[in-house]
Amino acid sequence: MLGRRIISSSRGFQARWAFISGVRLSRREFMALLSAAAFSSTLLGELPEGLFEFRFIEPVDPELNPLETYPNRDWEKVYRDIYNPDSTFTYLCAPNDTHGCILRANVKNGVVMYVDPTFG
Repeated sequence: MLGRRIISSSRGFQARWAFISGVRLSRREFMALLSAAAFSSTLLGELPEGLFEFRFIEPVDPELNPLETYPNRDWEKVYRDIYNPDSTFTYLCAPNDTHGCILRANVKNGVVMYVDPTFG
């Protein structure tokens, strides 16, 4: 009956666990015993010796200075130019004469790329 839950109590649903030896433990007692067992196994050295060895990580060279050379960052200019508009213009959007929204259109190569509100 390992792991079988017995739900009978005078105070409503109170989970108790029945083990093979017949000892009843609450969840709180089980978790306390589990943490104590894990702590004691750590102290006794039951963990494998190579568990905390980082064999696949190479140490950093202390003589290495990353600021001596600056990486090629020409891609940043291209990335910024994608979103910088050539020109902008403001217009009024009034669908069915119900309301008016003042919008700003951003133009790139003669094509409206995106429209933003003017907040004004």
